[in-house]
Amino acid sequence: MTLRPSGPPDAGWDRKYEPWYRDAFEHGLTAVDGIVEALDKLRLPHCVASSGTHAKMRRTLGQTGLWHRFEGRIFSATDVANGKPAPDLFLHAAGTLGAAPERCAVVEDSAHGVQAARSAGMHVFAYAGGVTPADRLSGPGTTVFTDMRQLPGLIEAGRPA
Repeated sequence: MTLRPSGPPDAGWDRKYEPWYRDAFEHGLTAVDGIVEALDKLRLPHCVASSGTHAKMRRTLGQTGLWHRFEGRIFSATDVANGKPAPDLFLHAAGTLGAAPERCAVVEDSAHGVQAARSAGMHVFAYAGGVTPADRLSGPGTTVFTDMRQLPGLIEAGRPA
């Protein structure tokens, strides 16, 4: 037996799950292992360019203790016409910060984000230590890695892991 949706979900279907979602974030959200050490070693300007809303990033980055590291350099897909996998968000962030896209590197953990960075002409450092497997992230112009502590050295060396 195959079940098929009979159409789009009813408006507000997700409200029922919102308390569970918030509870999971409030009690289970932590920073990626090694990100603090990586950020401490980065000597290049950096920002956040996320598919999440500004409110979501304020909550998640705040809860993980990372908000202060990026404040004033946080970009959301809500800032542009087209989110990932379109390159708009990365091009917007680079333009706002006065950086040429070809001189930018993107750290991504999603296939859509990797595609967006490649389309923007930026080298991608694809973190496969999270939920997306390495084979879904690898490809041209992409360095795949699994330990966030490797990132500063990879960027500095400009070579694959």
